[in-house]
Amino acid sequence: MKTAIEPKTWPEAETLMSQFAETQVEITKIKALWEESLLSVARDYGKRVKSYEEKRADLEKALKKFAAGHKAEFKPMPIGDGRSYEHAGVTLGFRRTPPAVRIEDEETAVTYLCQYYKDEYVHTQFAPNREALKSALQNGNERLVEALAAHGITLKQVDKFFVEMLAK
Repeated sequence: MKTAIEPKTWPEAETLMSQFAETQVEITKIKALWEESLLSVARDYGKRVKSYEEKRADLEKALKKFAAGHKAEFKPMPIGDGRSYEHAGVTLGFRRTPPAVRIEDEETAVTYLCQYYKDEYVHTQFAPNREALKSALQNGNERLVEALAAHGITLKQVDKFFVEMLAK
């Protein structure tokens, strides 16, 4: 929606600011009504959904227990490495997860890998410590600030426009 007027004077800008405030009040009222409606609907349907979710969880638990006791009876699927059974639009079964590396003691493993296989199996990520750099650029000595600036490391601060309602 394009603004009908483009302010050129402070009185014109103040008129737009008043309109902004009125619009914000209306938005707040509508959002409050909307939120109230949503909460009402959520309460009404939430209870029904929760009871069905609890029932589904009980059914899933019972089917999992049954399947564990009958694991050998599941037929392999035509594609993949899953074993399943289908009935009434539901598939139940077992599928293997993708292989994942398991490390019992990470510190010991990293020490070993660094000693013998550093280039193949260990990675290190270096990143600038922006908080430390900010502090150095604000409070550091002139020589350090100049050295950082020579390498493209400077503070950046820009004006960012805002318009907002004053707190009451």
